[in-house]
Amino acid sequence: MSTLLRTLVRLFPKPFRARFGQEVVEHALLDWERDMKRGPIAAVRCLASTVLDLGESALAERLRPTCPSVPAQKKGQTMSFDLNGWAGALRHALRTLRRSPGFATVAVLTLALGIGATTAIYSVVDTILLQPLPFADADRLAFC
Repeated sequence: MSTLLRTLVRLFPKPFRARFGQEVVEHALLDWERDMKRGPIAAVRCLASTVLDLGESALAERLRPTCPSVPAQKKGQTMSFDLNGWAGALRHALRTLRRSPGFATVAVLTLALGIGATTAIYSVVDTILLQPLPFADADRLAFC
């Protein structure tokens, strides 16, 4: 099984394989061992789904790589900050939230409640504990 998985992982592009190949094999072997304990039908089903999934993922990764190879930096050239990855992730997050407005509403309300509660608590703590008392010689005040 291990040899078959390593062969299937070789279908992926080299940058992807270098970054994730070993983990893919390890997780697939764990799934295989788990399904072997359930019986031969579960093991065959696991093998078929793993082969199909890895083949489909390898094709998708070749068509649209998520781990592009990093070109060698030329001498004297400085590194620049690329926002394409960040902007793409933000676009994906906004698109996902737009597709599920109920979840988006709950998420925004939860954030608003958390930020509001944190602000209120900090304001109370700041006023009561951190600000000095509005009296002259406040350190000499005593209450009996």
